[in-house]
Amino acid sequence: MGNTAFDDFIDQQTAKSDGPEINWAKARREWVQHLDEFYETVEGFLHKYIEADKIRIQHGTKRLHEEYIGSYEVATLAVKIGANVIEFDPVGTNLIGAKGRVDMKGARGSVKFVLVPQDVSEFGFKVRDFPNDGESQAETRKPVARWAWKIATHPPRVRCVELREESFQDAIMEVVNG
Repeated sequence: MGNTAFDDFIDQQTAKSDGPEINWAKARREWVQHLDEFYETVEGFLHKYIEADKIRIQHGTKRLHEEYIGSYEVATLAVKIGANVIEFDPVGTNLIGAKGRVDMKGARGSVKFVLVPQDVSEFGFKVRDFPNDGESQAETRKPVARWAWKIATHPPRVRCVELREESFQDAIMEVVNG
C-alpha cells in the first residue's frame, strides 16, 4: 500500500522542475556588465573631483563564489579622498529581491547599492494564500524591462532611493563622517 501524500508530493516536485532553466552563465555576464556600468556611473559622479586631483580612484579585482554560478572575478573600486578610503565591495547577483548588490564601506559605516527593477521603491515580501485544496497557483512573471542601481536604506523598512549625483555624494559623506 502506497503513501498517496508522498506520491502527490513527488508529482508536485516533478512538475516544478519542468519550469524554465536558469542560464547561470548569462546571469553572471549580465551582473558583471551591470557592475561595470555602476562603476562608470560612480566615476562620472566624481569626474570633476578626479580631474582636479582631489579624489583618486583605484581599480582592483575580487573573486566571488556563488551557488549555481561558481567562482569568478569581478571588478572592485576604491575611492581615496584625503586620508579616507572608500571601498566598493561587490556582493553578488544570486540574491533575494535584487539582481545585484555592492556595499560601499568607509571608516564610519557602509551603504548598500542594489540593482533592482527601475520601478521598485522599497523591499518587501508578499504573502500568498493557497487555494483550499493546497495546490499553488502558477504565477506568471513579467521580464524586467529596465534595471536600475539604487541606494537601499537601513532596516527595518528598506526603501530604494534613486541613485543620483546628490544621493551618491550624501552616501559618501555618510560612510566617511558617520
